[in-house]
Order: sequence, then C-alpha cells, then structure tokens
Amino acid sequence: DNIILDGYPRTVAQAKSLHDFLMKRMPEIQVQVVRFFASDEVVISRIGHRLVCSNKDCQQVYSTNVNARQSRESMICDECSSLLIRRNDDEGSSIMDRLQTYHKHEQELINFYKQVQLVVREFEVEKPLEQVFADFKKIVGTIEQ
Repeated sequence: DNIILDGYPRTVAQAKSLHDFLMKRMPEIQVQVVRFFASDEVVISRIGHRLVCSNKDCQQVYSTNVNARQSRESMICDECSSLLIRRNDDEGSSIMDRLQTYHKHEQELINFYKQVQLVVREFEVEKPLEQVFADFKKIVGTIEQ
C-alpha cells in the first residue's frame, strides 16, 4: 500500500511529528521523500491560471492556460456542471506570500530528512503533466522501470 502526502509536512515540527508517529506505529515502513521543483515563474504562472470547481464535492482543477486542462464550456466544470472559480489564495500577492513561506521552510525540511537518513529525491516538473506523472510513478516504484 502506498500513501502520498501532498503539501504535508510543511515545517520541520510537522515532519518530526509525522516521522515519530510513523516510526512508533509502523517501524517497518519505507518512506520516500520526493521534492518536486519548478522555477518560481512557472509556479506563479500555474497557480495564477488555476481554476477549481466551486462544488465542494467535486473540486476538479482546470486552467486558463491554453497548454493545460481547460473545461469544454467556459467557466463550467466538465464533471458536475458547477461554476469554476479562482481561489482567494491563488491571487497575485497570496501566491508570492505562499512562495516565500515555502522557501523559508524548504531547506530546513530537506536537512531534517537527510538527518533521519531519508533519501530526498529531486524531481523537476516543468514538463507536460503526462510526462511528470509517468516519471513520478517510475521513481516511487509503482510501475516497472
């Protein structure tokens, strides 16, 4: 069984807590840390173009970028026909604040993982989504390499 935690832990305190929890309850568990990276410019562009379904039970993600997933009908979710919206934290100054917070904690987290002898795999994601997903599955061992 595999579990993927996306966006957690975000701080060393959270990482220590998660690590302690896992080691106490599942000492045989194999943990892999994958660091996805993209330039700030790419992150800003992706988040700035993001739209999400307003239906809390759906939450499908779309983009206004012509090279990304767009809805068939403008501003309408393909899955449930609800209105697409832009999240408040996907606006300009919020994106910059989120990036600053991320950069503040990123190196500390990497250092912690190395200290507890976990391998941190670096994974560049400035490629088409299909390629990123295929590469990710290979590095976490979910398909034959």
